[in-house]
Amino acid sequence: MDESYADLFKCFAHPSRLKLMELLARAGELSVMELAQALGVKHSTISKHLHLLRLQGLVRPRREGQLIYYSLNLETITQLFHRFLHSLEMERQATLPLFKG
Repeated sequence: MDESYADLFKCFAHPSRLKLMELLARAGELSVMELAQALGVKHSTISKHLHLLRLQGLVRPRREGQLIYYSLNLETITQLFHRFLHSLEMERQATLPLFKG
């Protein structure tokens, strides 16, 4: 199986990143400052989490002047999970039975 899935699921394994995605799902789009306020953490901490989410294609940025707004990239999230599930199905079909009954 593709090892990049490990990096993808690391994004979902951190409670703060899950909360960020939840906030973006509710609001549609939020600035880094708004996300930092909502979670009560530093701007730099939010930026680090968003960087990891961006690397996986889970969020997309939009710059407006000095502010950067983020939104979920639902199309990519859906495609990634479909590919992952397809990969699991292909593994299942390719595996020979371990025990003969």
